[in-house]
Amino acid sequence: MTFDADRNPKAQPPQPMRRRSPVAVTAVAVGIVVIATIALANIWTELQWYRQVGFIDVYRIQWLARLAIFLVFGLIAGGTVWLTLWVARRARPERGGRPALDQ
Repeated sequence: MTFDADRNPKAQPPQPMRRRSPVAVTAVAVGIVVIATIALANIWTELQWYRQVGFIDVYRIQWLARLAIFLVFGLIAGGTVWLTLWVARRARPERGGRPALDQ
């Protein structure tokens, strides 16, 4: 594998980072606010409806079940990623040795 930039003594200096457009940042911020407002309005409407019909416990149990499922599967996914990284680290070649694909 060769890197031409390493061999070329007249390599170009790194380019400065471009500034982000204020319009793009504003559009993203407005989008986040709109999505959050819609989500909170939906939650508030459901909460008020369940209170009105007298089944607020059903709403609370639904949210607790959603939270529990999110946490359980988040831990499973995190554990899977951690295990994969741990196995990859233990199975890597020793320093100074040639990788198996180059032999």
